[in-house]
Amino acid sequence: MPELDYKPHCIALFLNESTSNFYTELSPVDKKNILDKFLSTNLALFPNLILVTNWKDLSSDNFGLDIPVHCITAFEENEFFSKLLNFLPPSQMDNDDWDEVCFLYYEGLAPLLDLEILKNIWKRHKKYLSQYSYSENLPPGLVPKVLTREFLNSLPREWKGSSHDYFLKNINQYDVEIYYHPPDLRQYRFSLYPNDARSYHLVSSIFKKYPNSNEWKYENLLPSILEHPEWMRPKPSWIELEIYRGCELTCSFCPRQYIDLKDNKYKDNTFMSPAIIDSIVDGLSQMPGAVTVCLGGMGEPLLHPDLKSVLQSILRVPFLFEIIIESALYPDSQKWKSILESLTAEEKSKVHFIVNISTNDPNRYKKIYGNSELSIVKENLNTLLEILPKENISVQIIKMKEVEEEVDSYFDYYEKQGINIVFQKYNRYAELMPEKRVSDLTPLNREFCWHLGRDLYVNVNGDVSICRQLPEPKEIEILGNLHQSSLIDIWAKGLPHFQNSLNGKHELIPAPCLNCDEWYTFNA
Repeated sequence: MPELDYKPHCIALFLNESTSNFYTELSPVDKKNILDKFLSTNLALFPNLILVTNWKDLSSDNFGLDIPVHCITAFEENEFFSKLLNFLPPSQMDNDDWDEVCFLYYEGLAPLLDLEILKNIWKRHKKYLSQYSYSENLPPGLVPKVLTREFLNSLPREWKGSSHDYFLKNINQYDVEIYYHPPDLRQYRFSLYPNDARSYHLVSSIFKKYPNSNEWKYENLLPSILEHPEWMRPKPSWIELEIYRGCELTCSFCPRQYIDLKDNKYKDNTFMSPAIIDSIVDGLSQMPGAVTVCLGGMGEPLLHPDLKSVLQSILRVPFLFEIIIESALYPDSQKWKSILESLTAEEKSKVHFIVNISTNDPNRYKKIYGNSELSIVKENLNTLLEILPKENISVQIIKMKEVEEEVDSYFDYYEKQGINIVFQKYNRYAELMPEKRVSDLTPLNREFCWHLGRDLYVNVNGDVSICRQLPEPKEIEILGNLHQSSLIDIWAKGLPHFQNSLNGKHELIPAPCLNCDEWYTFNA
């Protein structure tokens, strides 16, 4: 059978609300530059395409484009696809069993398309008469998905998730082409859609190194990152604050039981000062991009004597994604109930609790946690559920030998109540703690450490450790102190350690990296 000669009908560009809002903040020059690069690669292969989009900026300013643009109003992807059908032409194949009409689908502007890879994915789509073509291993924004009208017509109008989620759940119903192109960089979680501050930083950095689009090739990405690790590390996306050092429990899985609690530098029952918190808020305010602030560390955050001021200060961070409070939830609710109740609805939506309850057996709880009663914790949990949105509250069970037999009943108990469950791996703190893991799921090959690339850990006195695996950091293991240095300067001091990790030189990092199994986990 000769190969059919047909082309995609259009470029379909759908932006979700957060992407649309981010693009709105870009300068007209930057938007024009990204848009031109995106369209030029598509049009180099398919010169007669039209653009169909819900990007509202193009409805008021066409940026001097030569390509026909059709703007539609759609806030959800399914609504966008429903309206896109009106722009697709009749089939030319006169075949009831196959509809060739297709389009290139993008979920953001993609200025770093690789023309040769784009040619290849299209060639395979056409050769195998696919209904849905995509790549699993290439970074988002390097190639489009190629979707057909047949696929759109199969989407239930009431479907609320993404079209790709629906496709994956029903993959056996479709003729699919999964395109693979080396190298496989999925572990790096790159996105070449500049849809947020982090990916925009990466894309802009690549532009600077390869100002001529003809020089850019996907094969250049990893060598460039290894040479310029700062492209992956523009700012912390997760910052953990030890706002209170101390706890009334003696949890068997907590490193507090294995460190010196009378250390003069990190005294027990001390709390983080307003000056440190203000320094953190000021630093994060100068570093665009979403950030999660976790209140945790070597203590119970609900014991901070002025928790209300702490929350109010952090809620001022302009790019705050959420505040996570990691708590055993044993303190008297009168110490925190009114504080949470005083928050506005918008502020409450930013506050999330992870409640550490690793067992539902009162006797086992007493053995694992020591000085607390499970009944009190559950009563406090019910109080918390009355104050915050239910979806903002999770219970956490640690995957360790003491509770292995209880996992199934634990999940049944909380799932029936509609409460989120976090199944947390047991952390040995680089062999400080005894072995309690039920199974070792550490990948065989040691890649780079995500925590060095995205996290900051702040001790109660303002010391910023290289990583949270250092409950009693030595001087060489500290990046700086927020009483003497800014958050931005301290973050920059961590870059050489991340570069060593990225290049496999773990032995050069003054931290217990070679004895650690937390490096492959991911916070935010």
